[in-house]
Amino acid sequence: MGTAIEYCLVTQICAFEGFPRPALQQLQEANVLPSPLPTALCPITGDALSYEAFRDELLNPQHGKSDFHVGHLNPLKLEVANGHAAGHVANNISWISADGNRIQGSLSLDDVRALIKRIADNYRRHGW
Repeated sequence: MGTAIEYCLVTQICAFEGFPRPALQQLQEANVLPSPLPTALCPITGDALSYEAFRDELLNPQHGKSDFHVGHLNPLKLEVANGHAAGHVANNISWISADGNRIQGSLSLDDVRALIKRIADNYRRHGW
C-alpha cells in the first residue's frame, strides 16, 4: 500500500507545471510514468501546481509555512460511501495547495466542491 501512495505522489510531482522536460521524457520512455501526463492540479482550487515553487520551497524552507500539502481527498475521519475513495490509499491522496488545504478543512472532496459551487452561485445571484 505504501509504495502505491508514494508512486502516486511522485508521479504528481512529475506532472507539476514546469517539471524538467528531459527528466519527464526519460521517465516516460522507461515506462516509469504514463504518457501523456496531464498537468497536476490542486483538486480543490483547480490551480496548476508549480514545480518551480515546489523546488524553491524544498531548497529554501520557511518554518511553519508551505504552499504544498499532502492531503486526503476524503479525510480519514469521514465515512465515505458511493464508491469514493476512503482511507489511507493512493487514490485518496493528493498534493493540495495551501489555499485548497485551508478551504477543504475536514470536508470531503464532494462537499467542498458543493460548497464552492454554492458560494459562486450566491455571488452571481447577489451581483457581487
